Amino acid sequence: MTRYLVLLALALPLSAQVQSPCHKADAPLVIVNALNFGAAAFDVETTQRCIAAGTCHEENPLMPSNRAGQYAQAFAIGAVVGGVSWKLKKDHSRAWWIPPVINASAHLAAGFLNLRFSGRQP
Repeated sequence: MTRYLVLLALALPLSAQVQSPCHKADAPLVIVNALNFGAAAFDVETTQRCIAAGTCHEENPLMPSNRAGQYAQAFAIGAVVGGVSWKLKKDHSRAWWIPPVINASAHLAAGFLNLRFSGRQP
């Protein structure tokens, strides 16, 4: 088993070097997707603050109510959205920024709503 992990660890950097430069992420892609993850973290933290204050609870039945579960799910969705964004950018689509902006907007709206019901300001 260890032998396979060592081979995998050696093969991953080699496969990364084979890609052409046009497949690299550029600054706008990184910035938009970083904002996406930042908005997700803002949503999770304000949700946890609101739950701790006892003024609200998690309304999404698919979202766990603990911090670790919320981060895992929000960041997994953010990673998928980032992958879609990267694929669109790689395919030279001018709409590459739309998926992360929609996702970030939903997280920001939920986060500010959480602040409203938690009774505290950021």
